[in-house]
Amino acid sequence: QRRGSSRGTSLLDLIKDGCIQPGEGCLRLVYREHKYQADLTPQGLILFESETFESPSSWSIYVKRRTNPEKKADDGWKSVYYKDKKLEHFKHELLLRMYGQTRTLSAGSKIVPVKKKAKKEKVEKTVEKTESMADKVVEPPMPKRTRPKREIKRKQWNTMDTGDEHSMVPMEEFYGTPGSGEEGAQPFKVEVSSGCAMVMDVHSYMSEKHEIIGLLGGYFDRDSRCVSVEEAFPVRELTTEDDRINVEMDPESEVQVREEIKTKGMVCVGWYHSHPSFPAVPSKIDLKNQLNYQRLVRDEESSLEPFVAGIVSPYNPKTVDLKSDFAWFYVSHGYGKGKAAAPGNAELGDDCFSMSLDVEMKGSSQIISTCMGKVKMLTELYTKKASRTEWNAVWDDCHTLMDKMMYSLGKLLPESWQGAIRDTFLNAIKTFIQGRWEQKLVQTELENLKK
Repeated sequence: QRRGSSRGTSLLDLIKDGCIQPGEGCLRLVYREHKYQADLTPQGLILFESETFESPSSWSIYVKRRTNPEKKADDGWKSVYYKDKKLEHFKHELLLRMYGQTRTLSAGSKIVPVKKKAKKEKVEKTVEKTESMADKVVEPPMPKRTRPKREIKRKQWNTMDTGDEHSMVPMEEFYGTPGSGEEGAQPFKVEVSSGCAMVMDVHSYMSEKHEIIGLLGGYFDRDSRCVSVEEAFPVRELTTEDDRINVEMDPESEVQVREEIKTKGMVCVGWYHSHPSFPAVPSKIDLKNQLNYQRLVRDEESSLEPFVAGIVSPYNPKTVDLKSDFAWFYVSHGYGKGKAAAPGNAELGDDCFSMSLDVEMKGSSQIISTCMGKVKMLTELYTKKASRTEWNAVWDDCHTLMDKMMYSLGKLLPESWQGAIRDTFLNAIKTFIQGRWEQKLVQTELENLKK
């Protein structure tokens, strides 16, 4: 299986939104008078000559290297056609419907705002049935959100050249095998433990309207060029001018957490924060912070900067599934060997790019003890806050916010966790959080009666 980037708009997103339909031979690419056709599966994968590809770019670069072995990279969204239109066209349509804005898709290109939100085109859906595809069914999207509307301050799409630090910068893709040292490849492999991801997810759910933040502990192996993210360490956030789209670490809490990471024999290999109700896409200020962190850990001998950034989006109303959206990103820039860059005052120049990291999830032997301890700590901390999540609030026709979080956590558990052990662990998390939340409600009511 040929892997592409794990983040950004995917073919599965287009299928679920009804922009395109799976089928045999529905994808087409022409290069140097050579014509190629591939199948699109209901899972959003590309099938070509017994090979499976996760993204248009991974397939397009694969076939183009047949006639041009020196070709380093390719934007498959611009190269691959679905029927008679480029996939880029359908990606633009989806972005228009989701955010009311569109953008060109090449590296460093400008985001073009749309004054009026485009009306969703009515697409007459047809089902192409063939002998091999007839039994395959596309899963229907989740029911339309019917929850009461909340006041949401949204971020806007833009590029590095904007003056607005909160504008979102779409991520580009690396190519090739992570950590291989190949031109255009991700500089190092990234492995994330399931326990770490679960703590990040729980932390993000604790505040429906305000951003949260934390550090990531783990290890870096220079020889194998691998960053192993073992554990998430929540950090208390400061009160800022607008906590809905901005978050800063409490300096005292950050020092304590860094000491805890060191005590456990790990090093700080990254940081994470939440985008509560907007997409898991880094903003300009996120990228500046990440670039500063990268410079602090830079190894001049190898030119590697083993520091990663994660974003969790738990309450984005545009998300099709119940599970949270995760994004892992990195800043690719023009500093090479022997070219020092002073940390602490990073500026995003023309040679800086917002890059999506390909992350491999792995099991965790200490998932129960690690997760439960942090779940209890987070519950005690956020139950006291006015910004705490109201767990019985409605998310859609069938689910509360608590239901949504438990579904999302279940998707992060290792595949080996099935049956009773899975249900017992998740119920323990739910019972503790629900109990503390209800206890706080009772205390509040009693205090109000005394007044």
